[in-house]
Amino acid sequence: MAVPASPVAATSSVPAKPPARDLYGLDDDDPRRTYVEFTLEPDSEGTVLTVVETGFAQMPDDAHHAAFDGNSRGWVRELGELVNYLAA
Repeated sequence: MAVPASPVAATSSVPAKPPARDLYGLDDDDPRRTYVEFTLEPDSEGTVLTVVETGFAQMPDDAHHAAFDGNSRGWVRELGELVNYLAA
């Protein structure tokens, strides 16, 4: 999904520390566990946010399709809210 560039620019970086637990508290070996990577990169119009979620392939087919579809719709909604917030 392409999200329009925003006027936000990264001015500093802080090393990220891995959380002790993820937001939902899934066990490390839970097949529903996915990983999300957020990357911020400056461009000529501001900052590009890239979101990549992986881990769906480890799920059984029915869970894979349901989780992928649901999470994809969720990211469209959440990133749309972010765009609206930044535009306000």
